[in-house]
Amino acid sequence: MRAVVMRKKSRLEAASVSDLTEVCGWIRSAEDCRLWLGARLEFPIDAAKAPAALEFDIATSWKLVEHDKTVAFGQIVPKERARLHFARLIVEPERRGTGFGRLLVRALLDVTKPMSGHVVSLNVIASNTQAIGLYRSFGFVEVDRPADEPASTSIYLERST
Repeated sequence: MRAVVMRKKSRLEAASVSDLTEVCGWIRSAEDCRLWLGARLEFPIDAAKAPAALEFDIATSWKLVEHDKTVAFGQIVPKERARLHFARLIVEPERRGTGFGRLLVRALLDVTKPMSGHVVSLNVIASNTQAIGLYRSFGFVEVDRPADEPASTSIYLERST
């Protein structure tokens, strides 16, 4: 996949399994791990188990790059009912609160734009109020979790493309 140019210094690029070492390094506590991966992996993260836990074989994985440094990561997982699911969005800890989460969500929505008629969904832990506010600013709304989505204590949000 080719890079998507976002602004002068930032671009969205396809992420590879080798990028996971850096991204997993951003997880510094069991709480960080729970917020990012739910129950998929325990902290400390075993990098050898990360590709399977992050569904690298079925998801398209993306990294937001600025000045040739990865600053954010996220995935798009195809689901039933013409649904695309944003998963495992994360911003490098030192850059949180500086707009990179917004850039990442905007870029992932741009990737899904050619697939009009799809629904985009995501899960977010209820205590992650900053992320919830960000997603709602992009038009995500809380709806009932579809039957094909695993049961979870997280909040389920959707929006149309």
